[in-house]
Amino acid sequence: MAYWESYEEFTEKFKHRMTTDDCYTPGPVYEAVKRWAAREYGIDESRIVRPFYPGGDYEHYDYQKGCVVLDNPPFSKLKTIIRFYDKREIDYFLFAPTLTILSTITKTGAAGIISANKVKYENGAMVNTSFVSNMESALVRSAPELRNEIEKAQREQKGRKAPTKRLDGQKYEYPEEVLRSMDIAAYSKAQIEFALPREDGAIIWRMDEQRAAGKELFGKGILLSQKGHKARVAADARLREARKVIRWELSERERKIVDEMSRKGGEAEES
Repeated sequence: MAYWESYEEFTEKFKHRMTTDDCYTPGPVYEAVKRWAAREYGIDESRIVRPFYPGGDYEHYDYQKGCVVLDNPPFSKLKTIIRFYDKREIDYFLFAPTLTILSTITKTGAAGIISANKVKYENGAMVNTSFVSNMESALVRSAPELRNEIEKAQREQKGRKAPTKRLDGQKYEYPEEVLRSMDIAAYSKAQIEFALPREDGAIIWRMDEQRAAGKELFGKGILLSQKGHKARVAADARLREARKVIRWELSERERKIVDEMSRKGGEAEES
């Protein structure tokens, strides 16, 4: 220790520095996810392991037979981690960014469980979060019940702030035969169950028409079969129904009040 350093300054140098991968999961959120996954996939909670807990080393973790990895891994290495578990036939249910989830599961054994929750992690990062798993039979699915349980857990956390909204730039529209992660996120938000079988979807990174413009599908998309398209149309119909706006009209009494205020206002201007 240099003579000019205090003890606190000296020990500070050895503390772990948080990076963008250090999205430590708030306890209530993790517990909500664990409860849902255990019910949905029949997981024995005593078999759940967390090799990504701060300071963990997933590559050298002692994975016992029949264990299930339920954890929040470094997002920057997520696809590598999925392939590691696929190769070793280890079951997993992992946190993942919603917007890039289709890119993440491409050419892997993982499915996308898109609940689209905005989770505030303990390092202050606000991430639109969904999940990937090799225990799900569908290619992608919505998860409204999971979304609700996470939202409830976050509401019960003290001091949670509302996520910051931003203005979007250029908007694009896509044919119904192309499904995006944000489409499935909308189903979860509207409490609509949707699951796409693997044989009814092919993940694509760009449409042929986008080539000339030098554009691509951000986060990739899914080209749907006729059966998949039909299921998507049905889900969209339910979404439109859920989004119907209820318009409250003025009563006759309230209209008279409006007329009276308008009349008095006009008289005041004339005088």
